[in-house]
Amino acid sequence: VLRLCQRQRKETGMLPLRIVIMSATLEAKLFSKYFNDAPVLVIKGRTFPVEVFHAELNPDNADYVYNSLVCIKDLHQEEPLSDHFLVFLTGREEIECAVKKLKELNEHFTSPIYPVPLFAAMSSVAQMKAFEPPPESHRKVVLATNIAETSLTIPGIRVVIDSGKVKTRTFTAADRIDVLRVHDISKAQAIQRAGRAGREAPGKCYRLYPHRHFEKLKATSIPEILRSNLAA
Repeated sequence: VLRLCQRQRKETGMLPLRIVIMSATLEAKLFSKYFNDAPVLVIKGRTFPVEVFHAELNPDNADYVYNSLVCIKDLHQEEPLSDHFLVFLTGREEIECAVKKLKELNEHFTSPIYPVPLFAAMSSVAQMKAFEPPPESHRKVVLATNIAETSLTIPGIRVVIDSGKVKTRTFTAADRIDVLRVHDISKAQAIQRAGRAGREAPGKCYRLYPHRHFEKLKATSIPEILRSNLAA
């Protein structure tokens, strides 16, 4: 629509629109070509080095929620207490289950874990708890969906645990219904998730899948317009 408007304004002698398209994960070259080779400006945010580990904890167990909990438990006993964790899961049910399990694990820790859920269906007041400091002598562990991939900087996050999964809504033409499906993230999403650990200081990212799996991921996510019912 914007490109059509530009063409019509040019044909009628009007001044062109000034169009600025911004994104953290956009395929810039594709959009530049679509808008007649428009210039691309890359503004790098202030980031710190992030060490990436591919922690394939249990190759025979595809339960990424379980593997995430094992990773949290192990790292909680190794990392400085001041380093808080951000864990990427796919949805509310998984997150609430993980929060419950972590609270049960606190019986075994001298310094307890303070688990905080973060997903879109929560109220804004509840979501803000992810940005608040934990109780004294606790480690904050934020369990989030993909809403925490971009734009958000949660104070104190030094460790990211990436399940490698995401849940998206997809329209199935055969059944004529929208379904929520869990599937692999893209490379762009994996890079964004890792970057959350380096917003304030050097950090670490633990990917719960092998490096060979990362190499096979799609470069970018499928655009929503290609998986939505446009007739709705």
